[in-house]
Amino acid sequence: MTDSTLSALPEKASPRHVPDEIIEVAGIPHTRTGKKLEVPIKRMIQGTAFEQVVNPDVVDVPEHMAAFREIAEARFRTVQARG
Repeated sequence: MTDSTLSALPEKASPRHVPDEIIEVAGIPHTRTGKKLEVPIKRMIQGTAFEQVVNPDVVDVPEHMAAFREIAEARFRTVQARG
């Protein structure tokens, strides 16, 4: 994402709509029928174990879900390290 795009977000959107963080990923995981897996991703980032939020057999591109799993695990380790 370019610097001009990042700087334009706070100028063009209300504070409520400006994300705290932007993370680049290769793709958004979907079910095999094409639905985005937004809720399972959100639950993983909030700390729920991967195995509890999604059945890996329903993900169209498992590598996309694995990227979010790594992000969630890294956040969990960071929170634990802070104590």
